[in-house]
Amino acid sequence: MDSSQARVVAAPADTSGLVLGAAGTGKTSAILARTSRLLRDGEVGPDDVLILTPTRQTATDLRDRVTADLDIATPGPLARSVASFAFQIVRARAVAAGDPLPQLLTAPEQDAVIADLLEGDEADAEDGGASRWPESLGTAVRRSRAFRSELRALFALATELGLAPADLERLGAERNNPVWSAAGSFWSEYRYVLSRLRPTHRDPAEMLREATEILHRAPVAGVPRVLMVDDAQELSWGAVALLEAARIRDIAVLAFGDPDVGSGAFRGAGPETFARLASMFSERFVLQHPYRSRSTLVRVARTVAGSIGTAGAAGHRMAPDAGLPPAERDDVPGADGEISTMWASSPHEEFDGIARALRSWHVTEGLPWHALAVIAHDTRQVARLTAELAAREVPTRAASAARPLGEEPAVRGLLQLVRLGMAPPSERPAEELAAALTSPFGGLDAIGLRRLRAVLRTQEFAGRAGELQPNFSPKRWRSLLRCC
Repeated sequence: MDSSQARVVAAPADTSGLVLGAAGTGKTSAILARTSRLLRDGEVGPDDVLILTPTRQTATDLRDRVTADLDIATPGPLARSVASFAFQIVRARAVAAGDPLPQLLTAPEQDAVIADLLEGDEADAEDGGASRWPESLGTAVRRSRAFRSELRALFALATELGLAPADLERLGAERNNPVWSAAGSFWSEYRYVLSRLRPTHRDPAEMLREATEILHRAPVAGVPRVLMVDDAQELSWGAVALLEAARIRDIAVLAFGDPDVGSGAFRGAGPETFARLASMFSERFVLQHPYRSRSTLVRVARTVAGSIGTAGAAGHRMAPDAGLPPAERDDVPGADGEISTMWASSPHEEFDGIARALRSWHVTEGLPWHALAVIAHDTRQVARLTAELAAREVPTRAASAARPLGEEPAVRGLLQLVRLGMAPPSERPAEELAAALTSPFGGLDAIGLRRLRAVLRTQEFAGRAGELQPNFSPKRWRSLLRCC
């Protein structure tokens, strides 16, 4: 720990404040060290300290890291997502009141309900009913997964802002926005269906709002008295409101963040939310030593950030190691390095410039290909860069983006085979059987499928179709032949 981190780690357990630090200044390391110190010194018990993060993925990572070197038994995970913390509060309240226990409505479950309701809208329109959706949102748009995701995001943000379906319809009428009006009407129907089918289920936004209201009304048993928040700049409106309610209940909140970094805008995070969070605290800490970057790169990044407006805090925008004693500064020889900029008039010129620079470093400076990297904005650019650089004689290897296991072709094909095997022979769709035969597991190509079709047709004409599958009716064989 440098001296700026040490001040955070040594702060008393009841300290509430904002810890600012640019990227790579050790915010997460300070959180882990502070948690370990509080538990080892006995200032708090394992039940009274919790690390919060905006997402479940980062919470899982911190959960493993905080317990790796900790020889103290804990009753549960020491790191959780904000939504999980809200669920804990709502569940504790339900247990105390003897109400049915709440359940979290997952994104796939929400997507399935929304898809069913959209299909109902489509069926009503085909039967002659008036469509609630404007013409700009046609049937093809409403059938897409992206549209359903946008609806979920709209409902979540409206919930966090305290809006009801009627409010969304009213705002649509006032601002002449038919999309909002249609979404408000659809949202009302969606909530009605959920209240009938799944009365105990709540989506994450509803869970956050309900937990906030519970904390405003009365204290809740079992809630930790020390909260530390990592990546606080990624918090949504609902998460910030929950932390405000926690401060009302005298729960210590220490939020760590960098307002110049943000990737959670699609969840409602933004400069305004961080400014609201910063206004909660009078005490502030600033982490000053950059651990992951050379000083030249740090200066460039902070110069660019300094030309952009800030929300709530700007104390982290300082020269590298400013305010630190000389012994803690990064005085590695050659640490400055060199940064150059290239302006391209077209994407093709940009690809040419990147390939030229990579080849130059490899040939003239002797750098191996595996020591060179190209950083892109998103995975779509990565895919195009891979193809374009390979065409320019630059060997490339791209890390594939993580996908849900169910979307992998091999997994989908295997699950389809399992489903077909579990279904009764008379209920196996011919189209799915043909797809299974031509899958990597079936091993047939188009020619093999035609040969199978010829064999089946010959045996059916000879009245021997049952020899291949005793439980498969001739009608089903004919269906398979038509499919083939």
